[in-house]
Amino acid sequence: MTYILFDPPESNLLYPLAATDAVASIRWGIFSFKEWWNHLLGEEVAIKKRAFLHVEDHQRSNGACVYIRANWMPEPEHADMVRSLQVGKGLRFGETVLAFCAEDDFQIENIAINQCADLQNARLLLRPWQTFQQNDAVLRMQFHWVKQEMVSEEPPKHVTLIGSPNQIHISPGAVIEHAIINVKKGPVYIGANAEIWEGACIRGPFALGDHSVVKMRTVVYGATTTGPWCSLGGEVKNSILQGYSNKAHDGYLGDSYVGEWCNFGAGTSNSNLKNTAGMIQMWVNALQKYETVGNKCGVVMGNYSRTAINTSINTGSVIGISAHAFGLGLTPKFFPDFSWGTEGEKYQLEKAFSDIHNWKQLKNQTLTEDEKNILKYLYQKL
Repeated sequence: MTYILFDPPESNLLYPLAATDAVASIRWGIFSFKEWWNHLLGEEVAIKKRAFLHVEDHQRSNGACVYIRANWMPEPEHADMVRSLQVGKGLRFGETVLAFCAEDDFQIENIAINQCADLQNARLLLRPWQTFQQNDAVLRMQFHWVKQEMVSEEPPKHVTLIGSPNQIHISPGAVIEHAIINVKKGPVYIGANAEIWEGACIRGPFALGDHSVVKMRTVVYGATTTGPWCSLGGEVKNSILQGYSNKAHDGYLGDSYVGEWCNFGAGTSNSNLKNTAGMIQMWVNALQKYETVGNKCGVVMGNYSRTAINTSINTGSVIGISAHAFGLGLTPKFFPDFSWGTEGEKYQLEKAFSDIHNWKQLKNQTLTEDEKNILKYLYQKL
């Protein structure tokens, strides 16, 4: 059986998350949606991307395929339900189709709800701020599976571990120096070849991705997640870094989501609470309006974006794709794609390509032609 994660029609409501990649790439808890399904199903799942993303990560097989809504974060027991689907049958949550088995090309609008068994509970990602608002619950759920299915290294004796060793998972090749790790309030997952340097203080729940680094004197509060090849410094709380991004210096990051290939200049901090402690509103670009998100919300930042040193990011901010955030005082609540500072200037496309390429080379990668084509498509829409 081939399993294919498809971008749902409401994907644009997740902007700037997945604006340059499939929804399945979004990290929530320890893993991205794709990584989590890979683990649960025990095989590599494919991806059906939106048309403008050009390249689809799957080939049609001759037999039946199970199409799975990419913004559905399943519980482990849901995997068996998906495996057991027969052609013409599916799973739904209310009026939302979660998975469907089909022999021909799948069109979600053609699925009859009565063909699908109704799940009583399902966790769907419908807005960007849900990632950090629910990261605690998702991280704990995934960690419970990890402890049952993956073998952990023993914590080094020089590490100050507060709480049960059963609440920490250490992957092969990880290096932990003289750090303080508190797992009494939540579990800690440390990925392969990740590093935690001396003097770091960490409270779970926390997930550190493969090859990522927590630098000296860093303070991390749960529920925080990094993907692979990230750097953490300063103070971080209840935030997600998708991967390949740096928040490596002093400054505060809280109640936020940061995409891939982002960089926070030294001293950058975000506000996550209004001075009035009142409700925060965040811009929903697809609807061209603000929505209320609660009283704790920092910044949602798209891929390839950066801040200058000592940038002060406003409460409930959205920074788009390949934007350079800088300016006097608090930044605007919304930085459109390819913004250059706060004065309405536009990042020139070739300059953006060059700068992204430079950043990617720092981690031994290059900007691909597919990435350029996607960025060019977004740039031409401005």
